[in-house]
Amino acid sequence: MTIKKKNVVIGLVGLKHDKENSAWRPTIQLVENAKKIDLSIDRFHLLVQKSAQKLARQIKTEIEQISPQTTVILDSVESLAWNYKDVSKHLYDYVKNFTFNYQKENYYVHITTGTETVKNCWILLITNRVLRAKLIQTPNPEGNRTIQPHIVDTNFLRNEIEKWQKIDIEEDISAKNKLKYADILNEIKQIIDGTKDNTDCRFLLLGETGTGKTKLAQDIAEYLNCKDKLVEVNCACLLRERAMSELCGYKKGAFTGA
Repeated sequence: MTIKKKNVVIGLVGLKHDKENSAWRPTIQLVENAKKIDLSIDRFHLLVQKSAQKLARQIKTEIEQISPQTTVILDSVESLAWNYKDVSKHLYDYVKNFTFNYQKENYYVHITTGTETVKNCWILLITNRVLRAKLIQTPNPEGNRTIQPHIVDTNFLRNEIEKWQKIDIEEDISAKNKLKYADILNEIKQIIDGTKDNTDCRFLLLGETGTGKTKLAQDIAEYLNCKDKLVEVNCACLLRERAMSELCGYKKGAFTGA
């Protein structure tokens, strides 16, 4: 005989949208419309920041009136604002101290309330298997359209992330750069061919590390038939006060050791 699991929702009391005079109250609307997605909420854990305690008690009363079978628990948490380091730590501490019973309960995280930082941290906790739960979103009603909460398939999301992680992004970028490299080199050759004196061509190559500046310089020198005169200098090893002399030359005896 299969035992029916209880459904547990974890959500943050929204300081802005969950207020009584707000046109959009995601937490209340989730409870009101849960039946539309065949979700019976047995327990609702409301994360309450210090500044939302009065609002949380009001929402608790409303939920118990709307859905008498739902037990509402108010859990105090530290401020969950915009700082990723603080938010991720506070949510991780909450999850770490939460008593989960995956054999008897299904867990859902309502991510509609809270800042974008809070939402992103919840997603990171779930996709990295710190918390085994599904995500629920409550859409903002436009006009008088019917509100229906949406459950996000986190297993699908996790599988997609794992696929992305297996892709050799560097190899993919390198392949794309090879095409661009050929175009750049051809354009430089046209510039060289268009000058009266090829030896008077000067180029300044700029780019991130690994984009092929050294290779491009070597190919330019080879096209100008002066590759044997190409001098490579690691500027990171130059002393600031000696850089001009090392790059532009100096007379014997200009300084000690010259």
